[in-house]
Amino acid sequence: MADGWPLLVDELAETCCQGVELKSPEAIAKIFALHAGTADGQEQLRDRLLLLPSPLRGGSLKLQFELHAPMWRLEAVSPEAAMESGRTLLCSLRVSLPSGYPFCAQKPEASIGGGIDVELAAPGSLGREAMKAVSRSAHLQAAQLRAESSATGAPLRVIQGLVGWVQGTEMHELAAACVCPSRSRSADEGRVRAFVRFHHVQSLMKRTYMRMWAEDLGVAALLAVGQPGMLLAEGPESSLRAFLERAMKTVHWGPTPARLVFSSPASSIPVAARAKSLRSSSVLAAPGLEEVSDVFPGAIVPGGAYNGRNSINYMKLAQELASIGLVAASEELQGLARSAFAHSDGRVQEASDGSGWVGYAEAEPKLQRGVAVQLQAQQQ
Repeated sequence: MADGWPLLVDELAETCCQGVELKSPEAIAKIFALHAGTADGQEQLRDRLLLLPSPLRGGSLKLQFELHAPMWRLEAVSPEAAMESGRTLLCSLRVSLPSGYPFCAQKPEASIGGGIDVELAAPGSLGREAMKAVSRSAHLQAAQLRAESSATGAPLRVIQGLVGWVQGTEMHELAAACVCPSRSRSADEGRVRAFVRFHHVQSLMKRTYMRMWAEDLGVAALLAVGQPGMLLAEGPESSLRAFLERAMKTVHWGPTPARLVFSSPASSIPVAARAKSLRSSSVLAAPGLEEVSDVFPGAIVPGGAYNGRNSINYMKLAQELASIGLVAASEELQGLARSAFAHSDGRVQEASDGSGWVGYAEAEPKLQRGVAVQLQAQQQ
């Protein structure tokens, strides 16, 4: 089989004009960086790369690119949140090409991916599970490109295809779409209330995505931005489960992870119908997310953490919840204020082994099941 290096060189030369940076292998990356973005960069890059020995002979070629994915929906909802990340998401795309590339699609014994391996990451922005999800989607894109190449007999152009796909896909939304309420959920499934603990919450981008997903899934949520941070959310069991998965695992929280610390069955009355019973308050009365700083500013201690971040007076917040009729949530938060959300100037009790908050040593509780509406009616 003919060496595919000249065809791959053509593909790389076209890619250099698409706002993409090649990071490895080093020998190719240096030439790529020298000519990327210049007026005659494609031709010069092509000529320089063709002088190199073919890296496809005798083994696979591993390429790593840096490129930007859009944040279209985030920017439409909150331009400020998108601007926090420069209006795009910096991604790392790793592609391993077999020695037969780009003719591997024509080999009948080739695997579904044609021997091509793909990994997509956005460290610091996407959570670990989210990066697995978008990598699976990228691998499926490569497989589809291979199938199209096999059907037409044309040489495979997986680099071009994957770059175009990444530059046209909002990664947080793609990862979130992989976590949806169960299709088998019943119309009378019960409601659940849950508390999530964060080491801290600051990023406007992450907060905006959580707000978007709460609205999408019909979940009502209250977010305490500070150190430690808190998410109080309530909704139908399957919708709440999906929302928590998105909020805790689609966005990156590190190095200390987000942790579910408590949940309980909640009122079976639909959110929209509860608004009148909450003393004219909007908190947990409609799908969406509100922040403690907006609805209960008295519970915020500005700059109260040792590092200058805001901290939260969780006992005060519990009192505020009780004052608007959220008695059960208030009582639960009072208990959590002495444990999961206990702190002194943002400092929490830490494990002696350096693993962080002592609560991480305990098993994370499972999300409670909701009590079905019909069952509640029978018991009354």
